[in-house]
Amino acid sequence: LRVLGRIGDDSGLGAVLQAVRSDNPEVKEAAVRALVDWPTPTPLNDLLSLAIESTDDTQRGMALRGYLRMLTIPSGRPSAETLALYEEGMKLARTPEETKLALAGLSEVRDPRVFDVLKPFADNPEYAAEAKAALDRLTRIAAVATASENPDAASAALDGDPETRWATGIDQRPGQWFQIDLGWEKPVARLTLDSAASPGDYLRGYQVFVSNDPNDWGEPVATGAGVEGQPVTVIEFPTKTGRFIRIVQTGECSGLWWSIHELTIQ
Repeated sequence: LRVLGRIGDDSGLGAVLQAVRSDNPEVKEAAVRALVDWPTPTPLNDLLSLAIESTDDTQRGMALRGYLRMLTIPSGRPSAETLALYEEGMKLARTPEETKLALAGLSEVRDPRVFDVLKPFADNPEYAAEAKAALDRLTRIAAVATASENPDAASAALDGDPETRWATGIDQRPGQWFQIDLGWEKPVARLTLDSAASPGDYLRGYQVFVSNDPNDWGEPVATGAGVEGQPVTVIEFPTKTGRFIRIVQTGECSGLWWSIHELTIQ
């Protein structure tokens, strides 16, 4: 069982779960420890069930700590789901150490509602240090921009200074893109691309994508074209929640770049 736990291959999980139901206390404890240390989140629900059902306080505590640790393993699930799983775990916490472990993990959950979960603990002297540390880490999350062209200057489109800009540095052509990682899953319904300080550099055509996975953009939420003589392009679309936004250039223009002096997201 210890070896299966170290290997961590999901094909061996059935044997470990069977051993969790063993009448032999030593075998059962070895199986629980193997689950707790499992390197993938596959046995997440099994650990939650153990934390709920176990009558052995030591094994219950091990299962809950393993469950909370497993929530920090990258899984691709939506942050809202991860937050709900943390809330389930926090209901089962019986010791300050278990609660503090959950509070520390919440600092990695990119859902704005996590603030509402943390704030009551910040007012509790027993948990204030951990809750405030998590809140501080979350409040320092800032949007990060990159681009297919001139990525080092992408942050200039988000710096609040209309005198600075991001620009492709080459003629506008299809396939160029500008991307923002919001740091959180957020509802997005409107983008404003301000190129007024470089009036000829508005994008000629666009597709907009919103996703939680930068490797899977799905269908565009908006398509359209810039308007001649209007260097501020406003793009509106039905609200979609996501962490990543990508604007793809679909037009072309010889002799002019695509520039964004300021990008506003609403």
